[in-house]
Amino acid sequence: MARRTVDRAEVRVAMKGSPYSLWLSAANRAAGFWMGHAANAVRRQQRAALTELGKPAKPKRRRRTKRRAV
Repeated sequence: MARRTVDRAEVRVAMKGSPYSLWLSAANRAAGFWMGHAANAVRRQQRAALTELGKPAKPKRRRRTKRRAV
């Protein structure tokens, strides 16, 4: 395999913008990813709570009285 040398001009074209801007873009992308997951978790919890509220109440179970040995 022949090694290809990379010209500095090619690197600059491939990496437009300042490193700080690139870092902010990556941080924004990561924050958006986690905010989306957090929002979905909240929606799941709300849906589960509303579903539970919509169910009819179960009657309370009566305790059996213990029979005493005579």
